[in-house]
Amino acid sequence: MARLKKARVRVPQAVVVEAWVFIAAVAVAVYLIQAGTMTDVISWALGSGSLFAGVIAGSLYSTFVTTPLAVAALIGLGNALQIPLWQVAIVGAIGATISDLALARFLRSPLSLYVVERVLGHYEDAFQRGIRRSMFIRWGVVALGGLLVSLPVPTDELGIALFDASGLRLTQMVPIFLVANFIAIFTILTFVHVFISV
Repeated sequence: MARLKKARVRVPQAVVVEAWVFIAAVAVAVYLIQAGTMTDVISWALGSGSLFAGVIAGSLYSTFVTTPLAVAALIGLGNALQIPLWQVAIVGAIGATISDLALARFLRSPLSLYVVERVLGHYEDAFQRGIRRSMFIRWGVVALGGLLVSLPVPTDELGIALFDASGLRLTQMVPIFLVANFIAIFTILTFVHVFISV
């Protein structure tokens, strides 16, 4: 009896490259935080002490590859201005929300798209019909989508796919993006302050 060969899954090169760039970005971000370099850069960039730099740093949070640099920049912002982490998280969340809306409307990450394809496969239409049958399930899926969007891993596209499947409009995504990003950024900043010397 012939042995069945298991189909080998080929990972696109763009996905592999993006994953390695992310790993490099994590290493650079940890170095910048521990060396205090990011604080100096943010202090220089602020000039007048505007929190607008936090919005710019937050906008990097939603792009998977630049998330570690965004965290390093937000830590540097908090140190430079001597302000509470929750204030840094608010301005960072505003920037991240702007980026999330751009991602939802225009941009696509190869790694994120790969995750969506592997999770949903060819069942996206059936999945969409299934969750719209129950309001409870629909909003549960929306909450899960918000969680996936807020995580600093390549799950933004999957979260946005869940929003689309639930019938959520782009304008309805704004408060979800804002709250999810605030909670995520605040949690990450707190973790970094506790476990990494800054």
